[in-house]
Amino acid sequence: MDRVAKENLLLTLVPAESLMQTLRSVDPHTILPLASATQSADGTPAVVAPMSIPVQPPRSPYDRRFYVVRPEEESQSLDALDYHKPVVFFGPELCGKTWLLHTLTSEARQRGAQVVTINLNIIDKTARSSFGSFLHTFALRIFKELKLDINEVNKSFSENRGGPVATLNDLMSWNVLGAINERFVLAIDNVDLISDQPYQDEFFGMLRAWVDSSGFEKLHLVLAISTAPSLLVQDVNRSPFNLGDVLTVPDFTVPQLQSLAKLHNLQVDDGEIARLVDLVGGHPYLTRLAFYEAYRRKMRMGVLLDRVENEPQGGVFAPYLDHLMRKLRQDRALLDSFRKIISQPNLAIDESLGYRLEGAGLATRNYSIKGAPYRIRYLLYTRLGQL
Repeated sequence: MDRVAKENLLLTLVPAESLMQTLRSVDPHTILPLASATQSADGTPAVVAPMSIPVQPPRSPYDRRFYVVRPEEESQSLDALDYHKPVVFFGPELCGKTWLLHTLTSEARQRGAQVVTINLNIIDKTARSSFGSFLHTFALRIFKELKLDINEVNKSFSENRGGPVATLNDLMSWNVLGAINERFVLAIDNVDLISDQPYQDEFFGMLRAWVDSSGFEKLHLVLAISTAPSLLVQDVNRSPFNLGDVLTVPDFTVPQLQSLAKLHNLQVDDGEIARLVDLVGGHPYLTRLAFYEAYRRKMRMGVLLDRVENEPQGGVFAPYLDHLMRKLRQDRALLDSFRKIISQPNLAIDESLGYRLEGAGLATRNYSIKGAPYRIRYLLYTRLGQL
């Protein structure tokens, strides 16, 4: 009897409803293997590969399944959101701001809020070239996300009564907030992308006015920045950043790194974690990169770190080191100061340059000690002195 005949016989003998109840009661994990172990070169298990969900490469779009929980930062940001304070996530590139932002907005959405997330990366340089075109595009993004009539945006900006800020204020007040009964969370990622524009103070002043306005009570702002707030807005009275706490996104802790290793289906011992921390601290991107490469190459973490130590260019971290060096070479004074920190760690450098290196995540400083010099943030970054 072939397969089709067997299936038809089964359906005639067993009522459909009874069959469905039986199937629902079966635990799929009892009939599908969860994982298979892979041996590393030394014979010890290095990788436990999932059968259904592939491990996510670094710099992939947000996926809650691969998110490392940050209880303290999540709690603080939710409290700020509840108290109508702007939530500001601050940290250097690839430190986890975007994923933390998405986690917060996902939680807000689950609590019944309307959410719009705008990454300023999607607004091209042409649209950012003038304040009017920038706000026009910004408004279009909001309306599209909320499935509102974008013709209202185009009409309002073509008439341009009172200027672009007044136009956007009216659209937000009448068309957006007027159409929403619940909280409206507006999350803006990569806010720094307008930091070199002449209208940056006007934009941040507009956000500040929204938070202060009695007509905008439904609006809750979430902002992610890599530039220190004091460098983004010259006039503190127009800054939205000093209305609430700025949450600096920290490195992963050892327990969080252990969780990250499990997400990559790796068996990593305490010694390997300690070696990784000695090299790159708990840098979210660099540690995720190390775990992913160990998983992809079916290699123990210790072996991967051995190769990094033995390769002058930095092994799996070489492309990221090249990226940092290209950025440093764009500013000779900044590069010279960075090299001084490497070669003469006790030598004082210009405060403004040190502050920029710290903001970029390349240097750090012990502020509890007066006059303490800047230090290289991670041992890996000493390789930049050789490039």
